[in-house]
Amino acid sequence: MLALAQRNIKLYFRNHTGVVMSLIGALISFFIYICFLQKNLSSSWNNVKNITPMLDAWMVGGNPSNYRDHNCLCCDGTTG
Repeated sequence: MLALAQRNIKLYFRNHTGVVMSLIGALISFFIYICFLQKNLSSSWNNVKNITPMLDAWMVGGNPSNYRDHNCLCCDGTTG
């Protein structure tokens, strides 16, 4: 299992452009949330107390799934 993980890490970091684009995609989704969605979502859920920490945890918990999907599809060297 360790050999498979090392192989995948080497494949991922071999494509420098893919790594940079993956990080940029993650940052874009994070900043869109911070700049636009956080205020909109918290105002629409005004009947729930302390909604901002829950929304932040929800965003942080959901973002890695976006990274995973993008990395699998674009940065493993099999697709462009």
